[in-house]
Amino acid sequence: MSLQGRHGHHILVIGGTGMLAGVCRQLAEDGYSVSVVARTTERLRHLAASARSSSGVIHPIAADYSRSAEFERALVSDCEQFGRPSLALCWIHNHSRDAAVQVAGAIGDFAAPADFYNILGSAAANPIQADAELRRDLKRRKDIRYHEITLGFKIENGQSRWLTHAEICAGILVVVRDGSDQAIIGTTTPWEMRP
Repeated sequence: MSLQGRHGHHILVIGGTGMLAGVCRQLAEDGYSVSVVARTTERLRHLAASARSSSGVIHPIAADYSRSAEFERALVSDCEQFGRPSLALCWIHNHSRDAAVQVAGAIGDFAAPADFYNILGSAAANPIQADAELRRDLKRRKDIRYHEITLGFKIENGQSRWLTHAEICAGILVVVRDGSDQAIIGTTTPWEMRP
């Protein structure tokens, strides 16, 4: 489902103070209530302040998704304060499988399934080979709609480079607005040419 047809205006972003900061600001500018979970309080405050003149709002939530109990409390508190998010953008590293499952549980609703966008990076390993078990488990859930965004790299004049934050943000916004189930921003082939 695209952002245009969203029934709710609450969006959850995990890891939104770095490369996804531009996505968070644009969503707030578009009038959404955006809850951003990240570890660094100062970066969260700065991000929230950068959206003060927007028609939407950024709610900063300081929590570390690798600390399961802390992360669960943060998700529960966010849902109690702002309602269940209808969409989640998750930049969660592969070693934190439990965090993705926790987010799916927090946003899931059988009456009105939420959209779960799993963002996979390619800096450490080929994202196409990401946690197949997690992908399968999340796709089987009936209370969410699973989407996957793979971040690749660019090849220009025979040289490769990583995507810029601006390219990542622009690509993610296009994918989410279109509601694509699977997308690659940049390229992942040939894998041997990655920077």
